[in-house]
Amino acid sequence: MDKKYNIQDDVRQSLLDAARTIFSHYGYNKTTVDEIAKAARKGKSTFYYYYKSKEEIFQDVIEKEAQIFKLKLIESISIDGGPVEKIKNYVVTRLGTFKSLVNFYRTLKNEERDYFTFIEQTRTKYDNEQINIVKVILFEGIKDNIIALDDVDLAAESLAEILKGLEYNLMFSTQDISIDEGKIDKILSMVFYGISKK
Repeated sequence: MDKKYNIQDDVRQSLLDAARTIFSHYGYNKTTVDEIAKAARKGKSTFYYYYKSKEEIFQDVIEKEAQIFKLKLIESISIDGGPVEKIKNYVVTRLGTFKSLVNFYRTLKNEERDYFTFIEQTRTKYDNEQINIVKVILFEGIKDNIIALDDVDLAAESLAEILKGLEYNLMFSTQDISIDEGKIDKILSMVFYGISKK
């Protein structure tokens, strides 16, 4: 019984991996179930045993990439160091990983939004997770008496919006923009220490 489920899990995973690759190359509209099945070295009937439709596997692909992204970000703040170092590591990881998850990136870029009801939920969940990750860092800084904040929610939401602006710059730029750590240092310095001389 366990062996059967392991085989089923392996087949489902191979279909999911193939779908991630095909969708990332051709987008949702130009990808066919036949191509996914062929890339996974399975028959079309095998595909339909595990998935009802192309939309269903696409949703699984987006959820998989969102999960990969979330785990990388959580790992990025698990380093030793203070809140500034953790947020810098988080920002570098977030911007560096973002474009490598092509399907997730496209859903946030609105390329597929018109086709699916789940995408807005994915975007909202993603935004909330980013705010919560920043809040973890800020609360740790308050606990360690490194940060003084009256409104952690507002600070986390504001920083998340700043980062979203950087993300959108990466998303919509026609040029290949590299992640400039010097620029990130300057932005974080303004966030943490302000722009006032007093």
